[in-house]
Amino acid sequence: MRSRCIETRRLILRPVRLADATTEYLSWLRQRDSRKYVASARTTGGLAELRGYIARRLKRRDVLFLAMIDKTSGRHIGNIKYEPINVAEKHAVMGILIGDPRWRGKGVAAEAIHGSAALLRDRFGTARVYLGVHKDNPAGLHAYRKAGFRVTARAPFPHDPGVVDVMVLRLSPRSTVTPRKRVAKSRARGS
Repeated sequence: MRSRCIETRRLILRPVRLADATTEYLSWLRQRDSRKYVASARTTGGLAELRGYIARRLKRRDVLFLAMIDKTSGRHIGNIKYEPINVAEKHAVMGILIGDPRWRGKGVAAEAIHGSAALLRDRFGTARVYLGVHKDNPAGLHAYRKAGFRVTARAPFPHDPGVVDVMVLRLSPRSTVTPRKRVAKSRARGS
């Protein structure tokens, strides 16, 4: 699916390209946490499979697949993907991979989510974004809560049939989310 580029404070979000299927991208999928928490990481064996995975998503109208590019260095540091986007029911299912470990824990997940939410809302009419998160992934849960997601259910997640217990989180792209740290700081100051 074609998409415009989105600029955030530190990132450029642009459509993933076949040329993004590099040995570095493949190395992200081979990391222990990726194999455990990212469904596509368990089924992507080599560069040919990775290129095929990307090519299949680029042909689909119900997929928005964006590369996260560091504005300063121009390096590809991860991806955010919405698949499927259900226009009739106004929701999408999100997956995100911060591939470069140096960028983990720095708030780029929330930055990419909020940067892409307006595009989802404006282009597809999306009102809700769902995300399956393993209950034993505390870093992921923390990042998604910080981005404004809330737990709505605990059940097997249909888009990752190999996972038994997943938490389902929801974010409305129409809402304005105040990061928790700012709220906590303003309460501490008595404002």
